[in-house]
Amino acid sequence: MSISAAPASSITPTHKINIRKEKGYVMPPDSVPDIRVGDTIRLFTDSPGDEVKIKFDGPSPFRLDDKPNTEVPGEVILTVVRESTGRGLPNDVFVGRCTITLSDGTDIGWGPGDKQAGIPLNVRRP
Repeated sequence: MSISAAPASSITPTHKINIRKEKGYVMPPDSVPDIRVGDTIRLFTDSPGDEVKIKFDGPSPFRLDDKPNTEVPGEVILTVVRESTGRGLPNDVFVGRCTITLSDGTDIGWGPGDKQAGIPLNVRRP
């Protein structure tokens, strides 16, 4: 089952989430918006030439199945298709591991020394 995505230029997302690069580290946003099933999200980085990706070790809010270890790209509009409560997730949130692929192909982000690069998504019913 694939994720629900549309090119970023075709619609305006409900939420835009900027995954920043600071001093060589990936930083999630200072706050995460109130997210509901049916909302659309665009994950992006404002670093020219770089590409953001979010990896989910467990289930993803953008998939209807429970497949673990999935990844969603940035710069596309993603539709939230499931809520986070009642799924056995820690703290009832989906946790995405943020990475940025630099223009030279190097990946930076979530790792043993950079646990702050996670983004918690608490998704509620519409």
